Amino acid sequence: MPASEMGMASAGPWTEWQGEALIIGPGGSGAALTAELARRTPCLRLLTAGRHRGDLRVDLEREDSVVAVGFDARQRRGVLRVVLVCSGWL
Repeated sequence: MPASEMGMASAGPWTEWQGEALIIGPGGSGAALTAELARRTPCLRLLTAGRHRGDLRVDLEREDSVVAVGFDARQRRGVLRVVLVCSGWL
């Protein structure tokens, strides 16, 4: 859905966001969100995490894997500005 249909202007404060964003779930909705964030937030470095693909590996069925991906992202990438879960797994 385009931003204009969601009540969001095409430009906003997120255009100047800096730092890291972690998108968990690099599949359909995660890929679409990653592409849109890349377009709208040029200063935000985007990381993806998934079981079989992405910048980082995570298995959401294993608590130790979830903890490890958070630790890995912080240690290797710095402060996370935003974490978005698009995995469909809660």
